[in-house]
This record gives sequence, structure tokens and C-alpha cells, in this order.
Amino acid sequence: KKKKKKTAAGSNQLMQDYARSERGQQSSQIEDDEIDLLQLFGTLWRGKWIIILCAMIAVLVGGYYAYGVAVPKYSATTTLALQIRGSQIVDIESVMSGVSSDDASLNTEIEVIKSRKLGEQLVTRLSLTEDPEFNPTIDDGSVNFLELALSQWFDVDLAAGEKVTRELLDRWLGITLPDEVTFSERQVFDKTVDNVMNIITATLQRNTFVFSVSAKTTDPEKSVRMANTLAEIYIADQIAVKFEATENAVTWLSERVTDLEVELKTREDEIKELRAGSSLVTPESLAALNQQANDMSDRLVDLRALAQGAEARLGALQQLQASGDVDAMQATFSDPVLRRLYNDLASGGQQTRDLFDDRFSLLIQREANDTQRAV
Repeated sequence: KKKKKKTAAGSNQLMQDYARSERGQQSSQIEDDEIDLLQLFGTLWRGKWIIILCAMIAVLVGGYYAYGVAVPKYSATTTLALQIRGSQIVDIESVMSGVSSDDASLNTEIEVIKSRKLGEQLVTRLSLTEDPEFNPTIDDGSVNFLELALSQWFDVDLAAGEKVTRELLDRWLGITLPDEVTFSERQVFDKTVDNVMNIITATLQRNTFVFSVSAKTTDPEKSVRMANTLAEIYIADQIAVKFEATENAVTWLSERVTDLEVELKTREDEIKELRAGSSLVTPESLAALNQQANDMSDRLVDLRALAQGAEARLGALQQLQASGDVDAMQATFSDPVLRRLYNDLASGGQQTRDLFDDRFSLLIQREANDTQRAV
């Protein structure tokens, strides 16, 4: 029994020693953690000036980029209303020749607005080849802070037109850059057009017949001027398309008259041949041919008169529109839409005048189409 008691007492002693060892290890682990945190804080505190210096450098670099390198951009947007809500002025076909209201046609007009043809007209009208923002061959003479600091440090004469990068490479590294490449006038123009079209956007507002034309440049007034001018060029291009379609209709009418003249001459020759061999022709067939020839002759006379009248009418209408006499233009057609726009000219501004001109051009085209169908 004494031996068993000693064994039990030994086991209890071992368990107590193990428990004390575990508590000691946990206490040592906590102390180690506390020491690590203190060491970390001490390390940060000793390097506080480096941290502050890095933060100041980051702030300076960010400020330099924001105020010395980054160039602010200003966006301007103008809208082209193809159908005005609450006013049945014109439908979509009345505003633009050959344009319907389906999505494909409207998206096509978006591409027309962003086309290179209109971009070239915009560059020419605003002389954008003289603008260093779009013409990369023009040096605007501006010097940023970094260039100024380097020029003073390394004695580079910016006033003499020296480039900092070129001078430093040549002076300190012995690297001579090739001379700047010269471009032809056409290459400069094409590159300017490319840069202009990159800052132009055109979108169709959802579920509307309204186009938004935007331009983003470094000058807010320039952005407004470019957006408005592009919209004006687009409207003028649509009017030119209408006049071209009308002129094509008149040309076709003239060609049709010429063809009928040739056909009449052929029929007359056939009648003469038949008369020469009258012994082989019955009186009924000869009378029918004579009647057909007379009908062709009458129709030719009518077509000549119609073609001459159409040409004279087209010329008069074109001269009238070129004169800008809205009173006479309104009196030319008995059109209620044109009359309504005429009454709104005093209060509607430039947009109403553009719609008035578009409606007048459409009426001219409709008249030419009616004449063509009559033929």
C-alpha cells in the first residue's frame, strides 16, 4: 500500500510540474509578443524622419504632376434635335434627306458626324493646323517646372530654343539625337485631323432623335467653338446632299427627254419606211402607227416644257434660298410646317432658322421627286 501511495503521489507531482511548465510557456509567449510590438514601435519611431520625408516627397510629386504636368481638359457638348418634343414641326425624314428613324440609319448619321470628311472641314474652317494642341509640329514655347529647373542646373539656354533633353544627352552622355523630321504640308494636315477627331465624340441619346456632339480641349471656349462648328458643318452637309439629290433628279429628267426624242425619231423613221412600202401595209396599221407617233410627239412636247419649267423652278428656288429672304421663301410654298417655323423665327433663334432652311430644302426636293415620278 505504501508503494501504491508513493506512485500516485509521484504522478500528481508530474502533472503539477507539467501544468506549471505550460503556464510558463504561455507567459513567456505573451512577453515575447509584447517585446516584438515594442521593438516594432521603436523601429518606426527611429525612422520617423525617413517616413515623413517620403510622405513629403509623395505630396510634392503629386502636386507637381497635378499643377505642372497634367493639363486640364474642358468638354463642351452641343445637341442636334431631329424631333422636338411637344411640337410636330418636322419628322425625322424632313430634317435629313434619306434618313429614316430606325437605329441603323441613326447610327449611320453618328458615323457621318465623326467622319474624316467633316473633320477636315472643321480643321480648315477653324485653322486648327495653327493650333499647337492639335499640330504636333508646332512648339507652343511653354516650359514646365522640371525643364526650368534642369535648364538652370545644367546651364541650358531655353531662350535660344535649346531642348533640355537633347542638350543633356549631348553634353553629359555624348549621345547626339537625329535632327527633327520635317513633314509635308499634307502630312501635317492629316495628323492634325487625326488629333482633332480623337477629341470629338458623337452619341445618340437613348430613345430620342437627339444627337450629342462633344469636344474636349485645354480651352473651354475652344471646346464650345469646335462642337458648335462641327454641328453647323454637319447641317450644311445635309443641305448640300439635298440640293445634290434635287439636281440629280433634274438631270435625269433632261436625259429622259433626250431618250424620248431619240425614240420618237426612230418611230418616225419606221413610219416613213412603212409609207414607202404602203402596198404591204394595211390602212389600219398605218393609222395606228400615225396615232402612236402623234402621241409620242405630244408627250415629248409636254416633257420638254416640264423639264424647262423644272430647271427654271430649281434655279429660282436655289437663288431664293441663297438670298436668305425668309419672307419670299415662306410665300413660295403653301406648307403649314414652313409657315409655323416662319412665325417662330423671331423667338426661336438659330436652331429654328436651321429647321426652316431644312424644311425649305426638303420641299424643293419633294417637288423635284414629284416631277420625276410624273415623267
